[in-house]
Amino acid sequence: MKKIEFSLQNNLLRFLSILLLCTSACYSQSEMWEGYQVNAQFRGGIKKGFEDLGCAISLFKNLSATTKQAFFHACAKDPEKKGTYYSMRIGLVYSFEKTGDSKVIQSYYSTFEGIDGENQLQVQDVILLLGTIKDGLINKRNRENIQIGTTKISIKSDEMTSKTDRELVLICPGKEDLEVKFFLKTTILGNWTIEKFRFRRQKTVISFVCTPIEEVQEHYQTTPPFSTVVFKLP
Repeated sequence: MKKIEFSLQNNLLRFLSILLLCTSACYSQSEMWEGYQVNAQFRGGIKKGFEDLGCAISLFKNLSATTKQAFFHACAKDPEKKGTYYSMRIGLVYSFEKTGDSKVIQSYYSTFEGIDGENQLQVQDVILLLGTIKDGLINKRNRENIQIGTTKISIKSDEMTSKTDRELVLICPGKEDLEVKFFLKTTILGNWTIEKFRFRRQKTVISFVCTPIEEVQEHYQTTPPFSTVVFKLP
């Protein structure tokens, strides 16, 4: 039992350090702040789940036909180590192409707590991936070597599970590949809603469930450190 718990803690510590992302109850092309909530699970011999680890807010705003502003503020607690939190505040401008490729062209600010230097760029790239998915730029025509910031990703699978539901699995290569699965739904405007997405590395899964920002505010906005790390606007 001690060996399993130690493995769980190590995996979650590393995973949460890299990935403080969640899903949003929002629409592509939205220019409103969106709310997020994060859960985690260890799928070993004994499954162990953690809920309500933290929250985030984000904003993706169109600047032109090929550029966007992106802001992402997140904070999550360590599920097993009391008083330990991981956080980030990122504000940037990025350009994107119809191929799905994107790159950062301006950084307003970038601060991290509990996330080491070699993982900070990967965190930033996953935020760009979130914006790319929201805009519907990942499709069956561009299956491999999509340049998201500093990372080249590829599509593992892309299927419509119903007339309106889509599941998209992407692989971010590294020393240990990172699998990212998005659960999407179409809107009446033909855009994509992200219902939830999850990250999986080995036996550790971080799931991000759609949550209206009002609920996130009610639960976290007056609670330190979320009140300052997440809800202090630029």
